[in-house]
Amino acid sequence: KTIVDIGCNDLYTLKKLKDKAEILYGIDPILKNLKLNDEKIKVIGDFIENFDLKELGSLDVVISSHTLEHIENPKKLIQLLIDNASPSTMFFFQFPSLEPLVQDARFEQIFHQHLNYFSLKSIIYMLEKAGAELIDFKINSRQYICLSFIVPKMHIIKLNLSMNFVEIYCIIWFIYFLWMHDN
Repeated sequence: KTIVDIGCNDLYTLKKLKDKAEILYGIDPILKNLKLNDEKIKVIGDFIENFDLKELGSLDVVISSHTLEHIENPKKLIQLLIDNASPSTMFFFQFPSLEPLVQDARFEQIFHQHLNYFSLKSIIYMLEKAGAELIDFKINSRQYICLSFIVPKMHIIKLNLSMNFVEIYCIIWFIYFLWMHDN
């Protein structure tokens, strides 16, 4: 089993999930010169758009936290991921949600580093165009984040999620349990 973390930053999440997969890949350009001496965690120090995902083999779980809004062409990235996924690949994305930002006039949350902002409608549209579907989501107005799980249409999972940073890891563990149960 493989776990891929797009925009893995300091590898914190992958280190927490290390005993849950045979191999874990962290993709982030800030890790370009990192020499990691770890048999299970592999670092790809480049932008995801510059890397051939086929080199990783099967994509079992793909996670990405606060990265999609920084990607120049998120539609292309989602399509790339879906095209390289199997019917059992599970995706976990976390990113700012446009709805509470606009509803609460939180315009100080708009940053020059964010190239994209997603409403629920826009993310559903993008996922459906790529051949995936939104399974469940929760918008937490305190943190202005949309937490969503997407999977190819061939695989159905129903989750009811609450949102807080600590629970993210519990949810990832739950997904892993479901993933192991299905395989």
